[in-house]
Amino acid sequence: MNLPFLELPQLLPKVLDWVEAQEKLALNQGSALSPAALNDARAAGVHTPENIRMCVVSEIPQPEHPRIRQLAAELGLITSHTVAITFGFGIFVRTEQSHDRETMIHEFVHVAQYEKLGMDDFLMQYVVQIFKNGYDNAPMEREAREVAAGITHP
Repeated sequence: MNLPFLELPQLLPKVLDWVEAQEKLALNQGSALSPAALNDARAAGVHTPENIRMCVVSEIPQPEHPRIRQLAAELGLITSHTVAITFGFGIFVRTEQSHDRETMIHEFVHVAQYEKLGMDDFLMQYVVQIFKNGYDNAPMEREAREVAAGITHP
């Protein structure tokens, strides 16, 4: 076990608060999905795609808490290269990727994972998977990539 993993129990409530605040922001300010995107979200496994809201942004939101921001960057979760991120039913996507179907379906898979597990369990499992396997090899990330590729490149 490394030190950041041992910090997780203490940081997780702060992470959860931030994620819930980001979801609320997206739900209040985001746009509903187009009919085509609603179909893609259903295909990605989302049960209630009409609840999804998408915020097109110039930069992905960063956690205010310095240690959480640092860990998010170290784990590859939120870096200058991050093009989209999902918080429950709220999706933030950078302007240049907002019309990329594969990116959006990838994020819809994460919405489906949130739906299935709930916010707390999703975050716990997701963060632990990334600590254990690295971002690219985390099972939830692999699932999102594989489902998106399967829908966009059948």
